[in-house]
Amino acid sequence: MSIEVIKTQIEKFLDNPTPEVMVIKGKWGVGKTYCWNRFLNEAKNSKKIKLDRYAYVSMFGINSLDAFKYAIFENVIDRNLIGKDANTETFHDNLTSLFKKIGKKSIPLLEPLSRIITRISLSSAIESIAFLSLSNTIICIDDLERTGKKP
Repeated sequence: MSIEVIKTQIEKFLDNPTPEVMVIKGKWGVGKTYCWNRFLNEAKNSKKIKLDRYAYVSMFGINSLDAFKYAIFENVIDRNLIGKDANTETFHDNLTSLFKKIGKKSIPLLEPLSRIITRISLSSAIESIAFLSLSNTIICIDDLERTGKKP
């Protein structure tokens, strides 16, 4: 498949306001991630990315669905920051956005709920709620072959 065909398909994918799934297949080391990052940055610079946020997640060492979902949440950045790594500031922004979405009125409900459900830690509850906030987000999942091997 020519690089132009791949570029065209990535551009169409990124320019679509409807969340969809796209798979880039090929042998290890042929440049799939390189092409994705190159065309993603070009689309960002041309302001042709329709969804608001982006997360890059490597599956290396991820052993559970919960860990995967949380990895997505902690790596979300605004589309204008594509090309830069997620950091504590972007994580803070994600938490702030999450609490805005669930609303200040919902926060008092968390305390009694945490007393009732003693087996679930607060961090587990936040992880579960956090994943629900991932609307309007492009998620790039890489290194599928490196997923952790949980015993």
